[in-house]
Amino acid sequence: MNLLQKTIIFISVLIAFSTLAQNKLTSLKVDGDIVYFSTNSAKKQNSPACMSSQNKDKWTLSLNTETGKASYALLVIAASDNKAILVLSANDCADKTAFERAQSIELDITANNTKVLIPVFKEVAYGFSQNHRGNYYCGSTINSNDENGSPYLNSNCSCTNGSVKVEIGGSSATNYNRLYFKCMMLAE
Repeated sequence: MNLLQKTIIFISVLIAFSTLAQNKLTSLKVDGDIVYFSTNSAKKQNSPACMSSQNKDKWTLSLNTETGKASYALLVIAASDNKAILVLSANDCADKTAFERAQSIELDITANNTKVLIPVFKEVAYGFSQNHRGNYYCGSTINSNDENGSPYLNSNCSCTNGSVKVEIGGSSATNYNRLYFKCMMLAE
């Protein structure tokens, strides 16, 4: 088999397994740590057997992963700017039973030849968590409050009020571990 034949086979396999659908969002919902979204046209591939037929137009993402959080940010941008998205199916229902999981989201910034707004993220808190000989401690170096006066960083080292935790480094020594992070959110 020559290189051209191998390349053609490789591309065919990629097309078969990289099921992409280009659509605009029609719904976007967050329930707990799962994002549900649907698009304006039918999926262009066979859905996994685990998916329920009543959910044939829906996808899910988990907010428990960095990829899920980043994909959710792209969905919010797509919804606010009415942009098309490309959805790559994971071909499973790992996030929620009977719902097809999206592996990745791509924002189509050329759709409609409209102006693309680059999102600006703001840092709303800085903190660190440490474990020293089994004793857990959470500290904040800067912590701002939302419009209701609630802090963005709580005492459990969780980012709250729509902010997302981004790890920025760490250090460790014998019986000692420290993780530095910041809480970020889309600027308005």
